[in-house]
Amino acid sequence: GGRSTFATDGQVLYQSGADDVVRGFALADPAAAPVELYRDTRMHLIGVAVSGDGRRLGVGTFDVDGAQRSRVLLAGATVRGGADPAVGQDVDGVILAWPGPPGWAVVDRGGPLAVIDADSGGTVLALPAHAAPTTVLADGPRLLSASVDGPAYLWDLTAGADGGMLLGHTGEIVALAGRGDALFTAGEDGAVRIWGAAGGEPRAVARGEHELTAAAWLGDAIVTGDLGGVVRVVDGTGGERARLSLA
Repeated sequence: GGRSTFATDGQVLYQSGADDVVRGFALADPAAAPVELYRDTRMHLIGVAVSGDGRRLGVGTFDVDGAQRSRVLLAGATVRGGADPAVGQDVDGVILAWPGPPGWAVVDRGGPLAVIDADSGGTVLALPAHAAPTTVLADGPRLLSASVDGPAYLWDLTAGADGGMLLGHTGEIVALAGRGDALFTAGEDGAVRIWGAAGGEPRAVARGEHELTAAAWLGDAIVTGDLGGVVRVVDGTGGERARLSLA
């Protein structure tokens, strides 16, 4: 199999393991044993994505010919003490995220992204901007997608429209996240860029000395890690709050 990937709906942490098994960990009871939710003996697992309400789980797979598909597990309530999840519709491509409308999923089919209705498999909206997306952030009707070529794109899924291109990074965007009225993108150019969530207006930029490898929200601040072994905490104005060198 491939590497482990993780997803959470706030109550359960889902892991797609290198052993081609999906497990669920109850966050309210860290000492509890994980529950095996899905096992595939024919295909390798390459990702997992859970809807915000926890009722749909997309398990990305690929077969010996390299074809990528996602198996949708419905009502994955086993970890919460409910019934075993049922297998729903299989869809072409790997499900990356579940935006707000029930049943809608963002899929990567080895080219442009698409928003589909996972229950029917039909395409709701084509997102033609990316040829090689790295990650997406789905928050209700808003979708932020990032690519290895530098730009990020903000989408209004309700209107089916491009909400704007977020420019400024040179090279790959390695992380993105949203909180409240703000978004951030972090790039291999060493910069963290902070944007308004509604329209993508630029707010601040924090520049580092090395290529970034990871970034995440830490309260109202952003913590970053880079190839130079430096961990930084920056605030919403781009100012540095703390720095730790691990090299």
